[in-house]
Amino acid sequence: MSKSAKAQEARRALSQASQQAKALIEIHAGKTGEVLTVNEMLMRGHRIDTGEDDFRTFATWRKDGFSVKKGSTGFRIWGRPVKAKKEAEQEGAETKEFSMFPMCVLFHAGQVEPLESAPTAEIPAHLIQSQTPTEQLSLA
Repeated sequence: MSKSAKAQEARRALSQASQQAKALIEIHAGKTGEVLTVNEMLMRGHRIDTGEDDFRTFATWRKDGFSVKKGSTGFRIWGRPVKAKKEAEQEGAETKEFSMFPMCVLFHAGQVEPLESAPTAEIPAHLIQSQTPTEQLSLA
């Protein structure tokens, strides 16, 4: 499967998950009065499925001194809309502006490990506590 086909499949899966999230949002709003966004509902589902609360992009984990473990599968949500212009095919036709929602891929804390050069102060406490005492000492 080509990279483009994989991206299209991922977008289709995210669209389907978003439709389910919209239905859950209506139910939740009816019960609690709280209106959530699609991304908020998707993230609630990811948190329940994984038991993790800390989700970040690959770049953010890297910036914070972590690497994503090889073979980890990211969790998709919608990114911020990107404004784009579509040129009209015929001369004299107007250019159409539209917003496109890119996909954003997040990884949770259980899918990362500290980089060798990461200072201990930047490592979240729950990751340090999950290690054995010998592993904790090697981080100091």
